Amino acid sequence: MFEVLCGKPVIDPSLPKELVNLVECVRKCLRNGESEKIVDPRIAHEITLESWMKFAETAQKCLVEYSADRLTMGEVLWNLEYASNFKERGKNSAREQDLI
Repeated sequence: MFEVLCGKPVIDPSLPKELVNLVECVRKCLRNGESEKIVDPRIAHEITLESWMKFAETAQKCLVEYSADRLTMGEVLWNLEYASNFKERGKNSAREQDLI
């Protein structure tokens, strides 16, 4: 899921050592409050902050250490649909602003 959000492969050996592992990079950015560095700039303008934060939260929950603590596929689907609704609401708000 982070591959989709970031537009990068999970492992990229061509990058500096601290950036090779996408999951570790994302976790570090989230810990350091640098979430703006996560989203692929090619899609950043198309999604709302709430949408990509929900997407990132869902992706992170899929990576917890113990499988019993991970989300079920049903929960993942629900969260992705929920995140998608933020995007739709953002589009609707933009359309409403255009009409005003």
